[in-house]
Amino acid sequence: MKIKFLIHIITTLTICFGCKEKNTFEEKENLISINVLKEFNVQEQSKKIKVIANKTFFHTEMSEASKRKAFLVQGDIAYLEDIHEDWVKVYYDGKIVSGGYIKKSDVEVF
Repeated sequence: MKIKFLIHIITTLTICFGCKEKNTFEEKENLISINVLKEFNVQEQSKKIKVIANKTFFHTEMSEASKRKAFLVQGDIAYLEDIHEDWVKVYYDGKIVSGGYIKKSDVEVF
């Protein structure tokens, strides 16, 4: 339960405060810069997934209609938050921390 709470904090902190639209980064000076992943050792406590598809897109919900521009490519490693029948909820620690749902068939859980 602690891991899910921390992941929620991580994905919430990546939202730009004061921007016109949610999840846009027009005003970068308004972003909160906290390394919650390292501070709370979240990476060591989370299961991981490896992308096996050439490319897989993040979704805001467990549906094709909620596809985002953000994606992962084959070989990328992300941290698992939750597993559903056809979807997994993950977060990725790249240039910016990104999270959401990706197709379960596109990843390998380890």
